[in-house]
Amino acid sequence: MSDDAHALTARRALRDNAAGDRLARILGLLAATSGALRGATRLPDRQMDEITQQNAALVQQTNAAIVQIEAHVAELDAAIRSVKCVLLNMLRRQPSWVLQ
Repeated sequence: MSDDAHALTARRALRDNAAGDRLARILGLLAATSGALRGATRLPDRQMDEITQQNAALVQQTNAAIVQIEAHVAELDAAIRSVKCVLLNMLRRQPSWVLQ
């Protein structure tokens, strides 16, 4: 092989090597970017899980509060009925002139 052919082959190898290096760098950047994107999508997933758990806890607390309020309403309703009965009985026992 002549010196010119060797030089041409050496230049091609350097060019191919430089292209390979560039390709390797590009692939490395793509891999890093891909990893960062995967991490970025995991974060919202985790946040969504946390928000879902918080919402579930709020629903449980709300349901417990509703049960308590319903119990208080039932107690108040019973107390009001009792007071009505007492008042009606008192009015029935009064002489008719008091009702006028």
